[in-house]
Amino acid sequence: TLLEANKSNEAGFWESVAINRLNDKIFHTFDTNWRSWQPLPTDWLHKSSLTALRKEALDTLLEEFDSAPSILLKDPRFCRLMPFWLPVLEEFEMQPVIVCPIRNPLESAVSLEQRNGLPQALGLLIWLRYQLEVEYDTRGRPRSFTHYNALLADWRKVINKIFLETACTLPKISSETE
Repeated sequence: TLLEANKSNEAGFWESVAINRLNDKIFHTFDTNWRSWQPLPTDWLHKSSLTALRKEALDTLLEEFDSAPSILLKDPRFCRLMPFWLPVLEEFEMQPVIVCPIRNPLESAVSLEQRNGLPQALGLLIWLRYQLEVEYDTRGRPRSFTHYNALLADWRKVINKIFLETACTLPKISSETE
């Protein structure tokens, strides 16, 4: 169930509505949101309020993906919430492979300014927080970093790079998977 396209992104966001809302709930639990560049509390994973959200996350994955042999999740909020999601995905019997398309920080800041009215300086801080946390929280996991522009320019080459770096199984390229 994908977020619908709008004026700021006519191609669509490719993000699950339910997971997007759940990620916002997780942030809200700590009186913050995706726009914050501040770290979450150091003990955030141990909050009892996350127990119900973990159950909701599992239910959401089941509802969205049922028994699919593999799934793809896209939401920039995952960069900040990997410590919550990694065990949930494992409990859902998925072995996460993290793909991080890194966008030029200035492009990201301009995009956030145009779409959300955020000052560019704040956009740069948000970009940095997201990049630092996803890098740190996914260490030791199968992962691949790529340039966002490389993905747009030649996604097949990027898919091959991801496969080589993570040894994950990907569907065969076909008109449907394209």
